[in-house]
Amino acid sequence: ARGCCAAAYDAAVEVLRFQAPPQAAISVLSWNSQRLAASVQGSKEHWLCELLESARPAVAFVFEVDGALDDFKALRGRLCKIRYDLKWIVGENSFATGTQVNGVAVLVAREQAAVVACKRLAERCVGVVLQHKVDTQRRAYVGMHGIQAPKAFGVQLREAEDFLMKQGGGLLMGDLNHVPC
Repeated sequence: ARGCCAAAYDAAVEVLRFQAPPQAAISVLSWNSQRLAASVQGSKEHWLCELLESARPAVAFVFEVDGALDDFKALRGRLCKIRYDLKWIVGENSFATGTQVNGVAVLVAREQAAVVACKRLAERCVGVVLQHKVDTQRRAYVGMHGIQAPKAFGVQLREAEDFLMKQGGGLLMGDLNHVPC
């Protein structure tokens, strides 16, 4: 049974599936968690783990993860139990709460892929190269939580594009916080 928060979170989750070789598919997930606390195993983390186990995406980007380095290490230990490796970039300091907010987590299903490279590209923007086990191909992904300020958003987009172009292409996904007109 899914938790009480499932309906609220469903609308904010995107699961994409695309074809690899014949009879194989790779799925990816993007979720703005709206302040998932890396330090505490709460209802949002429980819901996320249920989603990961049922949808089993090869890679998932989770945005707005709050916590410092030790908090992300603790989260990595908990996600290890469901066979996901965790890479992350810690977010910026919040003077209001005294914590680090807006971190980005990259979760990789061990049976589907291995992390070749993971790099902070800009604030709230991370690039990752995975070696997929279904076809041994390397694929590049960027997870981006868009910054409202146009100049900072432009930096994010340029860094994401540069990373993907250096890899020969890839997939950019996230909560961009901008609507093209």
